[in-house]
Parts: sequence; C-alpha cells; structure tokens
Amino acid sequence: MVLSVTGQAWCLHPRGGQRIPMARILIADDDFGCRKMLQRALESDGYEFVEASNGEEALALIRQDPPDVVLLDLVMPFMDGLTALRHLKARTETRDLPIIIVTTVDMDSTISECLDGGAADYLIKPISPRVVQARVRAALDAVSSNRYPMPSSFGGGKAIAITGAKGGVGTTTLALNLAAVMAKPDWPVNVAELRADFGTAACQLDLAPRADLATLLMDSCGVIETCRMENYLTYHSSGIRLLAAPQRGTLVRDMLPGEASALVDRLTSTAHLTLLDCPTLPDPWCQAAMTRCDQVVLVVELEPTALEAAKRKLDQFITWDVDSSAIGAVVVHRTEAASPINLADVRSELNCSVLGVIPADPAACLAATAAGTPVALHQPAISLTASFTALALRLEHVEAVLQTA
Repeated sequence: MVLSVTGQAWCLHPRGGQRIPMARILIADDDFGCRKMLQRALESDGYEFVEASNGEEALALIRQDPPDVVLLDLVMPFMDGLTALRHLKARTETRDLPIIIVTTVDMDSTISECLDGGAADYLIKPISPRVVQARVRAALDAVSSNRYPMPSSFGGGKAIAITGAKGGVGTTTLALNLAAVMAKPDWPVNVAELRADFGTAACQLDLAPRADLATLLMDSCGVIETCRMENYLTYHSSGIRLLAAPQRGTLVRDMLPGEASALVDRLTSTAHLTLLDCPTLPDPWCQAAMTRCDQVVLVVELEPTALEAAKRKLDQFITWDVDSSAIGAVVVHRTEAASPINLADVRSELNCSVLGVIPADPAACLAATAAGTPVALHQPAISLTASFTALALRLEHVEAVLQTA
C-alpha cells in the first residue's frame, strides 16, 4: 500500500471561478509499472495520488478516505476489478464515485458488463497520456459540477438532447424510457419532441394530446417566453410530461432559432429534468436547442454505416459550438445479429465516451407500446430495463439534480 503526493493544491471550478481542492486519484493495478505510467501521465495536472495493488487494498483505501476518481484494473490478485466495482456501486457512500476501468481486457461482453455496472469509462491499454488526462478531467468535471454546483442560466433545471446518428435508431424510445426511470412523484420529467413532423411519443404512451408543438408555436406568435408551458404538456401516469410533436401533419411554420432557445429555457424552468428528442436532420432551430443543453446523447447502431454517420454528426456538433465534453454516445442493438464492430472501435473512432449499450428486445418494445407505457415500467425485470436504468445512472450530473431537489 503506497501513498505518494505531488502536493496539495487548489484549482478553479472548470466552468466558473470557484476555488476548489485539487483532486485525489486512486490507481489500483497489480503492475507497479502501469501504476507509475498512469501517474506520470497525470502528474502535470498536480493531482494527489494513492496506489493499490489489488481490489481489496483499493476498497480499504476508499473506505478510509474516498478519492475523487478511481483508475481500476480488472485483472488483479485477491479481488479483481469487476468485483471491486460491484462492491463500490452497491454501497451508498461510494455509489457516485467515478470509476474508470483501465485494462488490457478488450472484450465486448466485459466492456458492457463494466459500463452497465456503473463504470464511468473504459480505457484499453496501451493508452496515450493525453487520452488518460482527458478522461480523468471529464470525470472530475462531473464531480465538480455536483459537489460545487454553478448557478444555472436556464431556470434551475437540466436539459439533455438525444439525437440519432441516422434515422430510425430509436431516440424516442430511449428518451421515454430514460424519463420513466428518472421521474419521481414529486419531480416529473419533461420530454419534448423537437420535430417538425409527426412524432410517435404520444402513440407509445397511448396519449391523445390536446395541444402539441404546433399549437404552442401558433399561440405564442413568436414570443414563447410568455406562454404557460403546462398548458401544452400532456401528462402520463409514469410522471412523464410530454410536449408532443405535431399530431396532425407538420408545423404550420418553421421554428426560429430564438424560439428554440426560449423553448428549452421555459421547459427547464418547469422541471428538474428535460429530455429533448431531436431530429437527425440539421435544422437551425435544433442547433439552437442543443447549445442550451447540459448534455448531448448521440444514439448509434453497431454497424459501419451508422458509425460513419455518427462521425459526421460529431463534426457537425463542433461547427455548432456544442461542448465536446458534454457529448456521449449510446450504442443500440436493433437486432440479435452479431456485430462486425466492437465497442472499443466505437470509442476509438468517435473519440467520445460510450455512455451505455442498449440490447435488442423488439418483442418487449411492442408489448410496452401496446400497453401504453415505457418498457422500463412495463417489464422492470428484463435486461433491456436494466440497461435503461444503468444509462440513467451514467448521466451523473442529471442524477445529482434529482437527488438533491
């Protein structure tokens, strides 16, 4: 058990001027050389380091004095990394601790198991120092946002945009199931279909909205700030409040970028969490809405065409000035067929975090739609629901808002 310190320091909050303590990083790896390699990669940022050579040592150190981030190897003596991860995520005191898996194990099943089990990220050795630095900074950014929250510019609530790399990847189903998992009796979740044409969310929830996005635009006369948003939301028993896309054709007129920004602001002022179901097509108003969001989730299928489309979509986000650190990918399996691309390829090709993996279960989705309720509520014990729940937990800064509301 070795403790090495590069010096306690202070830094500024990554999105503001607050002064906060420098982070402590625990590196758990049975290979002394790997521990030192990771420490050298990160020492320029001035972190304090704690080292452990196995899972049992890591757990003891964490219980004694929890670090800010854990870099955890999988293959270690006495207790392996996956077992240690499960122990940490099972305890209330360490459930929210960011754990980055750093290992040579490059198997889709193991990667999925770790991400579904609550790991914040998964890095495959050998890795470059710059990648390690970027991933640790991203994890610390989330921790700092939760521990030292900055005032929100958008009325206090959080907004997450969900969009597909290409059409037909299931963004609406994902948005509704995340909302169902996150919604509570005292804090409903908004879901807004930002689409110019007919949306399917109302059908999936067996709702018949009296008002929708087209109604809102017609009534607002260009001044959405004056509208009472509750009048345009349709309530579901799950706690989801839906702003439906046009139910009778298309929008009577195009939404202006300023209206899209105002719409996000109004939605976030009425709920702790708003999920935006955004179209794949690059509309200017969709751009305006995304730049107001705290996080952007890019949904991609595990096949070459979708992966290439996702790369183009990420390039588009850069031109839109979407914060790259706020973007994460979600891999969806639409069929049970074997995939020609593994998750490591997705992470490497897209150069962004993979937030979760959603397995294929078309029968469960059809049954849930027939029942007019999200899969996560209709069949809570299946693996598909577990994946939705794990993804909801991965959206850390949103979860913190819900817990502290």
